[in-house]
Amino acid sequence: MTRMTAFRRELAERLPEVSELEVIADDPGVPYDHKPRMYVGGGGWLRAGGGGELTAVMARLGPEDLETLDALITAGVAANRSESVRWVLARIRERPAYAKLSERARELDELKAQF
Repeated sequence: MTRMTAFRRELAERLPEVSELEVIADDPGVPYDHKPRMYVGGGGWLRAGGGGELTAVMARLGPEDLETLDALITAGVAANRSESVRWVLARIRERPAYAKLSERARELDELKAQF
């Protein structure tokens, strides 16, 4: 058993009410948003950071938005709210209009660079 697996089990035993946890490496030479991170939630560890796999984003959501995310969890589409948001964003990227929107955004970036 790895030390992280043992830590996760001990955490679950001592603090069963904790469903998600973010562990951030303490490295003073690395900017906060580039520090390696590990998230625990939905029954397992998800490695992120360092290589930039995932970026933590904080959003304030209203009751209707939370209800939507929780419905995805209840339906088994996602294990937690973070996964629900990623699932929704993936569905948006599948829409043809998103490709057009992305192209327009690139065009705007090019125009801004000319100023």
